[in-house]
Order: sequence, then C-alpha cells, then structure tokens
Amino acid sequence: MQPHEVDKLLGEYRTNKARLAELELRNIERRARLASAQEKALEGDAIRAQQYTGMPHGNAVGRPVEDLALHYVDGYVPQIIRDERSDIEAEQREIDCLRMRVKRVDVWLWCLDIRARYVISAQMIEGHTWQRLEDGSSAVFGYHMTAGGLRKIKRRAMETIYAVAA
Repeated sequence: MQPHEVDKLLGEYRTNKARLAELELRNIERRARLASAQEKALEGDAIRAQQYTGMPHGNAVGRPVEDLALHYVDGYVPQIIRDERSDIEAEQREIDCLRMRVKRVDVWLWCLDIRARYVISAQMIEGHTWQRLEDGSSAVFGYHMTAGGLRKIKRRAMETIYAVAA
C-alpha cells in the first residue's frame, strides 16, 4: 500500500467507522423486514388469488390458491423480495469494504506505542493542530513536549505504519 493511500485511510477513519456502524444497523433492520416480508408473501398472494363470492365465474374450473402455492414451491420469489435481497447484498458489500478499511487502521494503531498512537490519532484522525497537541502534551504525557518533538514521534510512527502496510 502506498503512503498516500495510508494517509487517506487514516484521514477517513472516523467517517468510515461511523458509516460502518450506520450500515450495520440499517442492514439488521432490512434483514428483519425481509424475513417478515418473506413470511407474509405467500399468505398475501393467496388472499388476492381467492375468488370473491357472489361474482360471476368463468367457464374454467380454477384453483388459484393451489396454483399459487405450487408456484411458490417451485421456487417463485416475488419481485419486491428479490429487490430487497439485491439491496441487502449491495449494502453488505459496502459493509465488508468499510470493515476492511477500519480494521486496517485499527491494526496500524495497535502496532504503535501509546505516545505514537495518541499523536497519530490526534493529528491525523482528529485533525488537531501541532499547537493544540503541544498545549495538551502535559496533560497527556505528564511532561511538556514541543511541536518538534511531537512531529518526530509522528514521523517514526508513520514509518512504522508504512512498513506494516507495505
């Protein structure tokens, strides 16, 4: 993986993680709706296939509910269910892609020590300025660090990440 791709994934980490969580929740809801629609499909179609009493009948003897049941047994799936399955599959592919992107960044951060992880997270993922990192370094590290020292930590951390991502 190229350094610019690594930088891009680090910068998109928060957005990707939030999008992943949203898609996973949406996917769970969609699968529940699909299961409910599948359970009710035959029943709903059977009600529509029944003949109404008091209506004139045609010449042929028909068994519309029986024909419909056989149609379902042969593997018929209503269009609305096929469309929903297709949407769920497309959403699942996006979830899988985002999961890989998020997992990559998690692995990169895991390989860093706590100081490097903080600097990379704060500067590249959160977008904090070097001045803000320097001002908060006493609270985080227990001692003051200059922006130059923080940049040095970042440079070493990025070398480690690039090595892991290569």
